[in-house]
Amino acid sequence: MNIDSQMCGRCRLKVPLDDYALSYRGRSGTWCRRCFAAFHRGEDTSVPLPFQNCSYCKEPYRPGFADPRTGNKYCSRICKFRAKNATEKANLIASKPDRSCLHCGTQMLKSMRIDAAFCSEKCNSAAHAVTRQNASRCMTPRPDRLTFRALIAERTNWMCGICGEPVDRAKRHPDPAYGSIDHIVPLSNGGSNDESNLQIAHLLCNLRKGNSLVLSVQISQ
Repeated sequence: MNIDSQMCGRCRLKVPLDDYALSYRGRSGTWCRRCFAAFHRGEDTSVPLPFQNCSYCKEPYRPGFADPRTGNKYCSRICKFRAKNATEKANLIASKPDRSCLHCGTQMLKSMRIDAAFCSEKCNSAAHAVTRQNASRCMTPRPDRLTFRALIAERTNWMCGICGEPVDRAKRHPDPAYGSIDHIVPLSNGGSNDESNLQIAHLLCNLRKGNSLVLSVQISQ
């Protein structure tokens, strides 16, 4: 669609494109030739624009000019740059993949850092506490790596390795239905903290098992 005229950014009149002086970039300017000449003569032909709301801060303001090609959306350069940064941040957050907390298994907010492993400081502390506890029981001065509860639970699709019933990941310790870390072969019977010897189990099932060598339920993947 060809546009034969546009509104002058100074006198607000519809003026044919042929009556616009070229800008320093070589394209059609935003002032007509009459307003451009009047400006150099010291005459004021400007017509104030009506008040409008800023697209970012929503405060009313009167634009000093209106670009006929892009319009005027922001009350200041600060709001313009903040709106640009907010758009870039929103696009970055939307592009992040879905992630689950490595301790409780719940969906993490996309606004969190891309390298975040836990959904909260509470889960972070709980994961380190489990790792330190297992290391102390094995008389190990320093654990080799963190024990990620959610990764262990995902192997059996959050099914208790002792009773075979589902584990509610929303439960919290000391709820009897809380999904605790169980050693298939107890540490007191020569077991290790290797992930192959760990499974998810209800806290009550884990306490009932104690250090006995009961056979775990075989969960189909």
